[in-house]
Amino acid sequence: MKGEAGFLLPTDTFQGHASFSVGEEDFDLIEAHGETHDMLIVWLPKQKVLLPGDNYYRAFPNLYTIRGTTPRPVRAWIQSLDTMRKLKPEYLVPSHTEPVFGLETVSKQLTDYRDGIQWVYVETIRGANEGKSMDELASSVGLPLHLRDNDALDELYGQIDWSVRAIYSGELGWFDGQAEVREKKGEC
Repeated sequence: MKGEAGFLLPTDTFQGHASFSVGEEDFDLIEAHGETHDMLIVWLPKQKVLLPGDNYYRAFPNLYTIRGTTPRPVRAWIQSLDTMRKLKPEYLVPSHTEPVFGLETVSKQLTDYRDGIQWVYVETIRGANEGKSMDELASSVGLPLHLRDNDALDELYGQIDWSVRAIYSGELGWFDGQAEVREKKGEC
């Protein structure tokens, strides 16, 4: 039909990991859930270049969704960052924000980023298990000092309090643990 927009379905798909070469350059595509469930990272092993997609950028991430999409897979995001760290990249080129250079600098940034996400996740679950409400946790959970000092974890994109709320409701559901007992008149 004239003027109808369309799209082509992919002819080659993968799960987990896929590799290919173009000329002299090798590419590894690695499934890496994080900001989205279908995220992947691109690794150029000869160059030691990592393209993390939206699983790393120079700001605390959105661990919550703001448009009503499915909850972000926070535990899988942590695992994806561990996968990236194991590659030992010398160049980190995020889809947003500036690249990071140097093995030690990249390693620290990926480690701190993972640790920041993991800290918020663990503190939220720990607090919920202690009976703290979502509101209490949203106002009390923050990064430890050594992570707060990393400006790559500044709350410029994501917010920790919103992330706590997303983790709490994503892991525990809507029920806040405050059951009310209602008695009906005349019934035992």
